[in-house]
Amino acid sequence: MGKREKDQLIITVLDNGKGISESRLDEIHQSFLENKANSSGNGTNIGLRNIYLRLKLYYGEQASLQIENHENYGTLVTIKLPVESGGLTNESNHN
Repeated sequence: MGKREKDQLIITVLDNGKGISESRLDEIHQSFLENKANSSGNGTNIGLRNIYLRLKLYYGEQASLQIENHENYGTLVTIKLPVESGGLTNESNHN
């Protein structure tokens, strides 16, 4: 689902699965906080971490990615983006 609230676009995805264990959720959140150059070598969370880092690169603190267990439903992912931003200024110009 997507909606606009003031100056933010909020995108939410809610699954109906069993959710993520709290320890696994902690691992995912910790991978977001690791240094960009640091590679854990275990090959997990790569996609989620890349999305998180890309959001921070383009939008800084104006964007967020949250993953949480949602009571009785599974996993809830929320992405918040600024409606207007100069995100392309940090886009790579490699061909």
